[in-house]
Amino acid sequence: MGQVSDIEGDEARGETFFIALMTADSEDGTQRLSQLAGRFVDRFERTDGEWRIKNRVAVHDLSITLRIDEDYLASNELKRGTRDIDDPGAALLAMAYRSGRSASG
Repeated sequence: MGQVSDIEGDEARGETFFIALMTADSEDGTQRLSQLAGRFVDRFERTDGEWRIKNRVAVHDLSITLRIDEDYLASNELKRGTRDIDDPGAALLAMAYRSGRSASG
């Protein structure tokens, strides 16, 4: 998404934008898609060489919920994301972590 930051010595301020998508079943049995867009407005401090968030405000800019009639992009050719080690991203990051290098190179 996007990020804005300002660093002065051992203090910094930043604004990071996010989009979250969630699916859930409704009481009537239909699926719903909820989308949330917002920002984290943070103040950071560096102590002993490590940056830490000292204050965070979560800003809600937009949200919407829609009924899913049909998932037009569902395909056997696309690997579905999961929240475990079987996810392609998790497997790649685990390999990079074990080898001691970043996942991008």
